[in-house]
Amino acid sequence: MQQILLLTKNVLSEERLQRNLQVLNYEVFGTSSFLELNRYSQINEQFLEYFQFVILSKTVSNEEIYEILPTLKRHKLTIIRVFEAEPTEKGKAFLEDAGIKHWIIEDSPSELLREKMQQALLSDTYPTTQGNNESDNGVPFNRQKVEIKLANVIKHLSKQETEFFKIIFSAMSQPVTREELCERLWGDKTTNSHLSTLSSLSKRIEQKFNKNGFPGSIVKTQWGDGYTLSNEFSDQVAAIRRSPEIVTHLFNAA
Repeated sequence: MQQILLLTKNVLSEERLQRNLQVLNYEVFGTSSFLELNRYSQINEQFLEYFQFVILSKTVSNEEIYEILPTLKRHKLTIIRVFEAEPTEKGKAFLEDAGIKHWIIEDSPSELLREKMQQALLSDTYPTTQGNNESDNGVPFNRQKVEIKLANVIKHLSKQETEFFKIIFSAMSQPVTREELCERLWGDKTTNSHLSTLSSLSKRIEQKFNKNGFPGSIVKTQWGDGYTLSNEFSDQVAAIRRSPEIVTHLFNAA
């Protein structure tokens, strides 16, 4: 499930949009206080790390958007402006000037809203695709959808979970030994405490992947050998793992 921060001046006016997004399985947090808190530098910006999207309501003025944009752009967020109808030339000029690439019409049918949201996220995550069904090197769109899901989960991993998963994900040929993991994670020898932490990291990673659209086993323990990706999960991400450029992008964006 992906999370949306909906910035508005009146939460009640967003009920229909919020309901439509929830039907599409988005988790929506609507707030009318964010703008004022930002104006007085009272925002805890770690709060923004929870979200993938920010939607700017039609009730928020262009001037207020200019005020909030510096805060939003410090984070890896897909920013979307809401219009009542197709934006005018003036509206499009504002979007271009503000550096906002995406917009939606408030009463869009669910199918169109779904595609607009995912194309916005796709173009921000992989800007070279430019919203096409295939990327410049012919990568199928469904593989890119897996990449988006994967990037979304990695964003929700802790720093230590991310490093653990990156080591396993990047090891193509054989399991990563516990000794190597301890050395790379802590610069230390294997201890009972470190082994216990490795086990906990593996379980927490699997829980987060399961919660965000990757069912089943994720990290597999091979007794005597170490840790590797499960066969099922490895098959889903095989093409991604073979591209060092994509792997680097995924973990740099986390």
